[in-house]
Amino acid sequence: MKHDPGLFDPIWFDPDWASGYEYAADGARIGLITLPGPAVGMPQIGDNLFDLWLYDDLVGDYADSGIDLVGGITFEVGLLDPSGLERFQIRGIDASAMLDSDDPTAFPTGLSTIEPGILRLTQRALLSEPPTHLAAARPWSAGVRAPAPTREKHSSLGDNKLSH
Repeated sequence: MKHDPGLFDPIWFDPDWASGYEYAADGARIGLITLPGPAVGMPQIGDNLFDLWLYDDLVGDYADSGIDLVGGITFEVGLLDPSGLERFQIRGIDASAMLDSDDPTAFPTGLSTIEPGILRLTQRALLSEPPTHLAAARPWSAGVRAPAPTREKHSSLGDNKLSH
């Protein structure tokens, strides 16, 4: 009988941690961004500061905008681009927050469009490994892991139709 790893002996897997999220809007463009934080009645996540990364069509990749967003404080996208955003990333989530990348409610984000219309939004977790001292606090996390910083897991909010 061939022995398949995991068939009789469990291989323990632990979820990757979300260190950020990528947002892609189809339809209406994003005009306001509100991240979770005490100012909107949600718990503070880590240091409550997050990095806004913008998609550069010419380069075909994201770049740090140099803007730090504060959890709970609404950011007006029109300060950067009056036409709104189709794609952006929020990075810099403290690993100590241990946000489960498979939980679409782990990082609730308020988004408003710049014009009326239907918005189809996709949210993808940007993955990272927990720091060693945090992984050690969870003994069951010593299982097999792939190098996660280069992987992304899709966590779709579905075909939400939001109209204004």
